[in-house]
Amino acid sequence: MFNFIKMISLTIIVFMFAGFHSAFASDVLILSPSRSDNDKRGEFRRKILEISMERTKGHYGSYEIRNYDGDMPRNRALQELVKGTLTVVGVPTKLEWEEKAIPIRIPISKGLLSYKLMLIRKDDQDVFKQIKTNKELKKLVYGGGAQWSSTQAMKKLGFKVAGGTDYEDLFEMLNVGRFDFFPRGVNEVFPEYADRKDRYPELMIEQHLALYLPQPNYFFVSPLKPMLAERLQKGMRSIIDDGTFDRMFFDFYGEFISGANLDHRRILLLENVDLSNETPLNQPALWYHPGQK
Repeated sequence: MFNFIKMISLTIIVFMFAGFHSAFASDVLILSPSRSDNDKRGEFRRKILEISMERTKGHYGSYEIRNYDGDMPRNRALQELVKGTLTVVGVPTKLEWEEKAIPIRIPISKGLLSYKLMLIRKDDQDVFKQIKTNKELKKLVYGGGAQWSSTQAMKKLGFKVAGGTDYEDLFEMLNVGRFDFFPRGVNEVFPEYADRKDRYPELMIEQHLALYLPQPNYFFVSPLKPMLAERLQKGMRSIIDDGTFDRMFFDFYGEFISGANLDHRRILLLENVDLSNETPLNQPALWYHPGQK
C-alpha cells in the first residue's frame, strides 16, 4: 500500500514539474536567413516578432531568436519549416504554405507589399509614362523571383515573366535587359534602390505608375510548434489592439509611404487569384490604405 501511494505521489510531482516547465520553458525561434548582405527586407518583421514575443513573456515564458546559418531559397524554407529546422518564417503567403504550416493571418506590414513601384532602366521611363492599362503593361516583361508568390500570380494573370532564384541577380538581370520592370513593394523599393544605385546607375524607380496586387506577408510557424503559433497570434493582436503596431508601422515606413506618392500615381489594379478564402480582407484595420496616417 505504501509503495502504491509513493508511486502516485511521484507521478503527481512529475506532472506538476512538467506543467511548470511547459509554462516557463524558453521558446526558440529559428528564422530563415536574409538572401544577401544587402537584403534589408526582414528588419521590420524582426521588430514585430520581438515585440510580440516580449508582450507575451509573462504568460508563455522566455524566448530566444536565432538565425539559421546559410542561404535558403523559398521552397526549401517551407520544407525546413515543416521539419522544424526552422520555426518561424515571414513571407508573402502562398496556398501551399497555408496548408503545410501554421499561418498567422495578420499582414506583417499592413499589406504595404501589395502596393508596388517598379525598378526600370532610365532609358525606358518614357515608355512607362505612356502606359495606362494592364493590357499595355503586359507587352513588357515582368521580372521577379521564380519562387515568389507575386511572380506566380503575375504568370496566372498573363504577364510575360523572367527571373531567377538568386535575389541579387535580379537587379543585374534588369540592368542588362533580361526583363523590363521589377516591381517592388513600397516597403522594399527605396532601400533596395539606395543600396544599389551606385552599382547600377542606369536603373531608377519609375515615376508615374504603381501596381496593386493584394499580397499579405504572414508569419508562418512550424506545424510542430502550435503553442508558439498561439503565442505569436496573441502577441500580435495585443500590439494591434493598443495601437503599438500602427505606431511602429508608420515610424518605420512613413518616409517610404511619403516618397511613394501613391495619391499622384496611376495605380493599376491586379487580382491575386492565389489568395485563400481566409485572407482577412474584411478587416480594414489590418491593412494600409493610401492616405492613411
